[in-house]
Formats: sequence, C-alpha cells, structure tokens
Amino acid sequence: MAAVEAIGGVPNEILYDSMKTAVIGEAGGRVVYNRSLVDFARHYCFQPKACACHYAAYRQRHLR
Repeated sequence: MAAVEAIGGVPNEILYDSMKTAVIGEAGGRVVYNRSLVDFARHYCFQPKACACHYAAYRQRHLR
C-alpha cells in the first residue's frame, strides 16, 4: 500500500468510526470487525479500534 510506504510504516493502533465497512456490530460486549479489516490489520500488524458512536470529539482528541 502506497500510503504505508509513504509514511514509513504503520501505527500500532488505528481508530475507526463505527462505520459499517469497519464494524459489523457487537457480541458479548466486544466489537465485531469486518473480516476484510481484520485480515488487513493482521497483514500490516496493527490493532483496529472502534470509537463509540457520536464521539467525534473523542476521535479528534486521539488523532493528535
């Protein structure tokens, strides 16, 4: 992936909105991620993390 090469690597954790392309839902209090995202995360060795719905401020605070 060109973006990964351009920035020189991958962060340990990538924060996602609870969008349908990333998060399927919840089961037993845990987030269930889209299988493609899980495979992508394994390949590039990072942990996906979903922020709670309606928490744009949370996301902005953690992206800095």
